[in-house]
Amino acid sequence: MKKLRVLFIGNSHTYFNDSPTVFKNLAEAGQDVEVEVTMQAHHGVTYEWHLSQGAELRYALVHGNYDYVLLQQAAHSPCPDPETTIKDGKKLIELVRKCGSTPLIVLPWAEKRIPEHQAIMYNTYTTLAKETGEKFSP
Repeated sequence: MKKLRVLFIGNSHTYFNDSPTVFKNLAEAGQDVEVEVTMQAHHGVTYEWHLSQGAELRYALVHGNYDYVLLQQAAHSPCPDPETTIKDGKKLIELVRKCGSTPLIVLPWAEKRIPEHQAIMYNTYTTLAKETGEKFSP
């Protein structure tokens, strides 16, 4: 049986929706795989915030032996501009790679009251994926 270790780095979208457990259940359904999931998610945080949490983030990455690290940041006001998201996303992706894991970029969703933000977010995260060569999950 194949075993996968996955770390979710995220925000309230990650933990309120219990994304790690949903992912685990879907990945294991009908497959010969065992998935272990871990989550570092805090309400309303960005890539920049996760980067500032040196001890927590680096310890998890260095000692977790993760196969994949899913990256999601806050999307609601005040969310970072596209340039900041791309800059910080690149730093986070590089850190994940240096620790031997594969990063996966996860697109957050726009607030219901501001649906036009979704196109901006899609373009931002698509650009980040293209510039880093990493996979992107809309």
